[in-house]
Amino acid sequence: MRVTCTQCGIEFNKPPCQVKRVKKVFCSKKCHDESQTVYNGKPCEICGDIFKYRGNMNRYVTCSKPECRKEKVRREHEKVKKGTKAQRVAEIRRKNPDKRYLISVKHLYGITAIEYRKRLDQQNGACAICGCIPDKKLVVDHCHISSVFRGLLCHSCNIGLGAFKDNELVLMRAIEYLREHGKHLTVQKGESDGE
Repeated sequence: MRVTCTQCGIEFNKPPCQVKRVKKVFCSKKCHDESQTVYNGKPCEICGDIFKYRGNMNRYVTCSKPECRKEKVRREHEKVKKGTKAQRVAEIRRKNPDKRYLISVKHLYGITAIEYRKRLDQQNGACAICGCIPDKKLVVDHCHISSVFRGLLCHSCNIGLGAFKDNELVLMRAIEYLREHGKHLTVQKGESDGE
């Protein structure tokens, strides 16, 4: 499509899709820059020098010197590291260590904090399998096929169920194995106690 440059009046070819999106058409960057209004009197945040800027550059806060731009980027990175949001998040995590775990439980298993605490009260704070009260939080046990919440277990019992892949037949064999070999151990313990 033949168009005319808004600044210098030269005719040139431009794809129709690019012409429809803009009000003014320029043949080069030079013509574009010349059409922009130039403003004076904006101080650079880094070096303090007054620099000129064009109409579309009013958001700039530093001059075009490479050292000023590098310093601006460095300050932005520093601000992100020390940012108030990061500090708030760290403070919240330090004050409420359980809250983060309960949020992840809600996200992974669909169990709210209220449901978790209700089940914890039902189990009297103890593991549903071995009955111990661990130092750490009880973990959520769920069916790996249907994702149904089953109960709260200590870390060891949860790892044990996972190692047996929730297979009842294998667990029954393990019980038989322990009964078979446990008799020998209990007899030895009983004899040693009597002596």
